[in-house]
Amino acid sequence: MARAHVMSVQLRSELRSTAGREVLSSIQDHMYDKALDYFDPRADWQTANVLELSELAHKVRDFAQNLELTNPVKIEAIGLATMIWNDFTSVYEVAKKRANPNKVA
Repeated sequence: MARAHVMSVQLRSELRSTAGREVLSSIQDHMYDKALDYFDPRADWQTANVLELSELAHKVRDFAQNLELTNPVKIEAIGLATMIWNDFTSVYEVAKKRANPNKVA
C-alpha cells in the first residue's frame, strides 16, 4: 500500500472555499486511489479520464499560485499541485506511447 498524502485541515478549508467542493472531492478521490494503490499510470486510461486528471492538475496549480505568499498553506498546496501534475504526466506519457508505439521518445 502506498503512503497516503494527508492534507491539512487548513488546506482542505482553503480549497473548499476557493476552488469549490467538486475540486476538493476530486483531489480527495485521487489521493484515496493512490493510497490504496488503485492509481496505475500504465492502465488503459480513457481519454476523458486523462483530460479530467489534467484539468484537476491545472486547477490545483492555479489555486496554489493564487494564494498569498504569506498564506501558511501555500507550500502544501504547491506540493499537492506538483504531485497531481506528476501523476498526470505519468499517465500522459504512457497514453502517448500507446497511441504511437513506433515513435521513440
